[in-house]
Formats: sequence, structure tokens, C-alpha cells
Amino acid sequence: MRQGGDLVGETQTVPVPGPSGPVQIQIVINRDGASRPVEVFIHGVRGRDRSMTNALGRIVSLALAGGIPADAVSRTLSGIGGEDPPVWWNGTQIRSIPDAVAKVLAPRGDG
Repeated sequence: MRQGGDLVGETQTVPVPGPSGPVQIQIVINRDGASRPVEVFIHGVRGRDRSMTNALGRIVSLALAGGIPADAVSRTLSGIGGEDPPVWWNGTQIRSIPDAVAKVLAPRGDG
């Protein structure tokens, strides 16, 4: 998906809503030398959501590799909710796994 070069990875552990309460997942954002996000991986998801979460990471990575700005991807995913009650992380409401990815992917300093 990407051209060569060194990447710097940053992992954030984020709670997301689950049927039995919050579930902790890890979202890895790999950035290029200019600090632009180029890859996203999501770990810690079990059950049925695992394949959908894997697909989400791949599609987000493909969008970033295709030149779509991270803030546009973040805005698109932000606010997507599910049937479970939202949780709070760093003063921000998290409504779903895609919403958590949006919050981690958001430009630094913008939430």
C-alpha cells in the first residue's frame, strides 16, 4: 500500500462501547517522515466485529495511501454510533469503533 521509507507508529488504547460495557482496543497510526498518517491498524476486537474492524483499518489505510487527507477521513468516520451507550476518553465521547478511529486520526490538537 505504501512506498518505502521509515514510519513512526503511535498506539492509542481507547475504550469503545460494547454490549457488556466498555472494551479497550488499540489503534495504531503509522506516520511518514512528514508526520502524515499512512496506515491504520486496530487490535483488541473480538467476535464478529473483528473482521469488520480489520476491513475498516484496511479501507482507511487505502484512503490515506490514495492521498485523501486524514482530516477528511476523520470527519467522515466521526460521530458514527452504534446501539451501545457511548463511553468517554480524554474528555471526548466515543460512540463506536469508527468514531474512535476518527478521534485518534484527527489532526493533532483538534481532538
